[in-house]
Amino acid sequence: MEFLGFMFFSAVETLALFSLIMSLFRLKMTDHIGRALIVITLINLQSFLLRNELDVPFLVPVITLLMIVLFFNIIVKIPMLWSLFCTVLSYVIFAVIQSLLLVVIFGSIETATETAFNGYLLQMVSGAVLILISWIMYKQHFGFKPEKYDRLKIKFEHTVVMTLMILFLILISIIFYMNQIWFNIVFFVMNLGYFFFFAIQERAAAPLQDQNKTDTFSG
Repeated sequence: MEFLGFMFFSAVETLALFSLIMSLFRLKMTDHIGRALIVITLINLQSFLLRNELDVPFLVPVITLLMIVLFFNIIVKIPMLWSLFCTVLSYVIFAVIQSLLLVVIFGSIETATETAFNGYLLQMVSGAVLILISWIMYKQHFGFKPEKYDRLKIKFEHTVVMTLMILFLILISIIFYMNQIWFNIVFFVMNLGYFFFFAIQERAAAPLQDQNKTDTFSG
C-alpha cells in the first residue's frame, strides 16, 4: 500500500513539474504526455528504491534532475542548456509554492510529516496548484520564445550529451557497486537505456535528413 501511495502522489507531483517546464517552453503538455508518463514512472520507481529501500536519498534529486533534463533535450529536442535552466527554475518555483502551501495548510514541517496522509495531501495540493498555474501560463503565452533556443545550443551537443550520459552511468554504477546495490545498477541502466534509444535513433536519422536537404538543393 505504501508503494502504491508513493507512486500515485509522486506521479501527480512530478507531472506538475513537467507541466510547468512545458509551459516555460510554450509547449502543450498533451502533445508529450505519453512519453512523459513513462519517464515519470521511471523517475518515481528510482526515487522509491533510493529513499525507502536503499536509504540513499541524497541521490534522488540528482538523478531526477538528470532524467528530466534528458527528457527535454533528447525527446522534446530542447537544447541542453535551456533544458537544464528551465528544469532548475521549475524546481525552485515548485519548492517555493510547496513551502508556502506547507505553512498555510500545516503550519510546520513537523506537522506535515506526522503522517503519510499529510504528506500525500501536500503533494496532491501542490501538484494541483502547479498544474493550474502551468495551464494559465500556457493560455497566456507566458514563457520563452522558441526562436531563442538555438542561441544557447552547444556545438556538437548530441555528442556531448551522449558522453555525459555514459560518464554519469559509470559514476552512479560505481556508487551503487560500492554500496552493493546490485539490482539498482540494472534498473538505472534501464532508465538511461530509454534515452539512449531515442538518442541513437535521432543520430541514425540525421544522415537521412542531411541527404534529403542535399537532394532538395541539387534539384
